[in-house]
Amino acid sequence: MRKYFLSILAPMALILFVSVSGAYALECTDCHPEKNMGKTVHPAVGMGCATCHSGVDFSTIPHKFTGNKGLMAEGTALCTMCHDSAKFSGAKNVHMPVQAGMCVNCHDPHVSEQPKLLRSDNICFTCHDEGKFMSESSHPPAAGGMCTMCHNPHQSDNDRLLNQLPPDLCYTCHDQTVFTKETVHMPVSMGMCTNCHSPHASEQQKLLISSDICFNCHDKSALTGENVVHMPVSAGMCTSCHNPHSSDNRKLILSEDICYTCHDKSNFNKASTHPPVAGGMCTMCHNPHTSSNAKLLAQTTPDMCYNCHDATAFNKAVQHMPVAAGMCTSCHDPHASENRKLLLAATVCYNCHDKSKFENKESIHPPVAAGLCANCHNPHSSDNRKLLRAVDICYTCHDNEQFTRRNIHSPVALGRCIECHGPHATDNRKLLLAENICFKCHDSTKFSGKRIVHAPVAANQCTACHSPHSSAADRLLEPDMPYLCGRCHGVKEFTQRERHGPVIIGMCMSCHQPHQSDEEKLLTETVPGLCYQCHRESKFSQKFIHPPVQAGQCLECHLPHSSVNRSLTRERYNDLCRICHPDVFQKPHANIASGHKTSGPKDPRRKSRPFTCTSCHEPHSSDSIFMFRFKAKVPTDICVNCHERKMN
Repeated sequence: MRKYFLSILAPMALILFVSVSGAYALECTDCHPEKNMGKTVHPAVGMGCATCHSGVDFSTIPHKFTGNKGLMAEGTALCTMCHDSAKFSGAKNVHMPVQAGMCVNCHDPHVSEQPKLLRSDNICFTCHDEGKFMSESSHPPAAGGMCTMCHNPHQSDNDRLLNQLPPDLCYTCHDQTVFTKETVHMPVSMGMCTNCHSPHASEQQKLLISSDICFNCHDKSALTGENVVHMPVSAGMCTSCHNPHSSDNRKLILSEDICYTCHDKSNFNKASTHPPVAGGMCTMCHNPHTSSNAKLLAQTTPDMCYNCHDATAFNKAVQHMPVAAGMCTSCHDPHASENRKLLLAATVCYNCHDKSKFENKESIHPPVAAGLCANCHNPHSSDNRKLLRAVDICYTCHDNEQFTRRNIHSPVALGRCIECHGPHATDNRKLLLAENICFKCHDSTKFSGKRIVHAPVAANQCTACHSPHSSAADRLLEPDMPYLCGRCHGVKEFTQRERHGPVIIGMCMSCHQPHQSDEEKLLTETVPGLCYQCHRESKFSQKFIHPPVQAGQCLECHLPHSSVNRSLTRERYNDLCRICHPDVFQKPHANIASGHKTSGPKDPRRKSRPFTCTSCHEPHSSDSIFMFRFKAKVPTDICVNCHERKMN
């Protein structure tokens, strides 16, 4: 009794001492240190015990409390005060402990050595039988205790609390491309991975449910019930020939020539033998699993007609319809014929193909006219569209240098010759599909409808300027500018002593539209707006403006391309001014009795130029009266720019 009394008295004395002295504030962890010692501490612990234990009277020791440990709520109701309740309820499947509000069955509410406050690193095995997850072959996430890689620990709309439905869940780790090739195993295509594999552990390799798993679906008697069984089948080695998931080949085989994995190909490729096996068409003669005949033959000889035909010739990417349909005898006589290759007729192609599409046209492709269809087409199969013998079949006859210069027409670059040309016969020149074939791709409104149309464009002569196939010049021009333009427009107008800058560098299209325009001369813009694209407009818009400039008549004084005169003027120096100002040269100039000279060998201010009208006057615009070149309010103000001022 005394011992009990002392056990009560000591804490009470401590509290009395603390309350009286105020020198030390007692913390919960002073008595419960284990509640914040660990790798993972519940954030609520740091927020104070009363965050969850609001029903505890901390002033009493032992503490008085109401309800379960003084908790303000029970189970998930307490946890969801901080945690989003939507993550723990509302889904189709809720984990049983979560649904029962048993959060602390898995999580320690205060502290843990495990992430997520888990009570142990193998917490799942508290309920789930660990033996079902440890076997000869274990799924790495299961073996590594990474259950949540596949399962949501709280809730999910998917069965078994899966994060995603198979096969998408499986593709989180497994490369999806391995399972989505051209031919997909039915269970794989339906996401039924667990039909064959255990998701956790198995005594079989690859987590297979059983050693003879294939026979769960495939009829074992049909694959092993005859006299002769293929060795891989009898040994249960299905995957030595078939991919169990997907393949780019029929029947899920690993490759089209799978048989050569075991069988020596040299035994089937001898010079004196018509090779039926070279194309990997073994199953045309052999059953790959079991047969009542020797060598796994599907039929007894000599019924197997394809035993003498090269399978590769008939089984490429694109097959001739009779070949694809197995109608060999629609073209070939099975016994004998007067024609090569046992053909029924020399013109056998026209048995199916409309002959009128290949003759009596304006243009006929020479091989077609000569009946040489097989020059371009393989009669059985090809890896190229339209049974062509090669992707670049046209270059067999046509010089590819004309089609592979620096700039290549898009259809040519893509190998689409027949975008423009009919391969057999057409009613247009050059086997063109239409006379205005260019407008098949190019917007016709960009070449017609405006006031001025370039003559070759109007005449539908695109190839007068452009190479239809390739060119060393931009825009498929042939030749490049300005030589192209010079073929029609002559060279004299563009090659005089003084040349316009764009002409010098061959930029005809900096001023002219090549196809059509609403402006005269196919200009890209009305003059002078066009000129102002290069020339600074401020030089032409000062206070006093030369009338031709003000009227936008640049070409009244200047030639647009080249000239024998400086500044591309139409006439030499003052001769240009005399056209409009003849009276200036017929009487004394500048109100001087003797008249101021209007021409001379040297300009006193511009040493490299002769003295002309422009020595005093700006030809375009000026802020001074009479369009003087120098600042002046009265005419005599400009004299001092050349003549010394006389001192009185």
